[in-house]
Amino acid sequence: MSMYCVYFQYLVITLTGLMVMTLALVVYSGAQRRLRQELARQNATIPNQINHPTNRPTLRWVFQVLEGIERVRVQVAGQIQELITGLHAVKIKILRLFGEGSGPATGINCLRAKMVPLQQRQELYQKMLNYPAQCRLNEKKSL
Repeated sequence: MSMYCVYFQYLVITLTGLMVMTLALVVYSGAQRRLRQELARQNATIPNQINHPTNRPTLRWVFQVLEGIERVRVQVAGQIQELITGLHAVKIKILRLFGEGSGPATGINCLRAKMVPLQQRQELYQKMLNYPAQCRLNEKKSL
């Protein structure tokens, strides 16, 4: 293999990496811009890192705020109950800022999530905790 051929291969690999990174930055910037525009349109704010209201959050901060949202499936009396855990007012507000259509794309549709009364939710959590841990892991892999 000639030296030119090796150089050309490295050049193609480098350019491909640059294209992928550029595309990722475009998507990131677009999502951040959409969020900020929606905050401005609604004249709304969300808390920043030091808990002060801001209408210009970074998308990185928003992703950190959204950490911990999980969908839990529990079988109770032969019926599968689905719960979305880890939601609070700020997270729901952020998800709503991205719009109604963002739920199915992310797999989290909290806007249509069934809100379970606190007592029933506590009962479901207790049943889930009593469920053998190994079975939970096996079911997680099959999902």
